[in-house]
Amino acid sequence: MPRTYVLVHGAFHGGWCWQPVAAALTAAGHAVHAPTLAGEADPEADLDGHIAEVVAAVRAAAAPVTLVGHSYGGIVATGAADRAAVARLVLLDAPVALDGESALDVHPRGAEFAARAVARDGVLVLPVPGAPRLGIRDPRVRAWAERRLRPQPFACLTQPLRLRGASTAPVTYIRCTANPAPRPYLDRVRAAGWPLLDLDAGHDAMLDAPAALTHLLLEER
Repeated sequence: MPRTYVLVHGAFHGGWCWQPVAAALTAAGHAVHAPTLAGEADPEADLDGHIAEVVAAVRAAAAPVTLVGHSYGGIVATGAADRAAVARLVLLDAPVALDGESALDVHPRGAEFAARAVARDGVLVLPVPGAPRLGIRDPRVRAWAERRLRPQPFACLTQPLRLRGASTAPVTYIRCTANPAPRPYLDRVRAAGWPLLDLDAGHDAMLDAPAALTHLLLEER
């Protein structure tokens, strides 16, 4: 049965990062939407705004919808799944935030990120991180991605997630095993009993291992 995939990028990225996965899902007969969320050029950009953007994309899509959130985008997707009906929520190497928590609250490097924030044109932003944190092992793909990264509006990372407890969608967590970063929030995945799938990929799995990631997404029904 054809499905619709709404793919949500993480901090510093845009919908462009899903191009290889989107092409493969489309070739398999599914519809794909990969919106680019409001960025550093928008002084109003924050978590609530990003959630609203994804909710609009989900409601405009044909059901059933599989909502996929990568990294910070997992928090956005969690909020969107609480407000719009989805068939499944997939968290890709993403922090797991509870109601009232921000991205910086649950990220193990939250204090480090906060110390790196700078003001640009009157907007507080987080500068683009170094390439090793992307985990893209092909140097050509890594260079392609680096040229497209943009600073992240800091308000997106400090605004608390507000959940209404309305989501009934099953949740799957995909852990990128080539990412050495600690993930203390995986205890929440286990406690919730969500399927925890391992993927041999760096943090930016959609660019580091797009075929393997696509296979996992197609298997999750």
